[in-house]
Amino acid sequence: TVLPLAPADRFDPTTHPHYHFHCLKCDRVYDLDLPYKPELDQTIEELGFSVHHHTLVFHGLCPACREKERRTDAEVDGGES
Repeated sequence: TVLPLAPADRFDPTTHPHYHFHCLKCDRVYDLDLPYKPELDQTIEELGFSVHHHTLVFHGLCPACREKERRTDAEVDGGES
């Protein structure tokens, strides 16, 4: 699967249905080990659409970038006395 998640397309070697997390800081894309929800397809089909598949991507900060941001914030706060 090729994912158009960021400025560059990314190859995803995981072929079974799954979700992703895209870090807005480091631009890394993570596979998420979450239960796939095929019932989302059914809900959309009940609205009259024909679903072939769906994707779900969460966007935010990964744990490493959150920690870097937390440390930077602590240094800034600690420097203002």
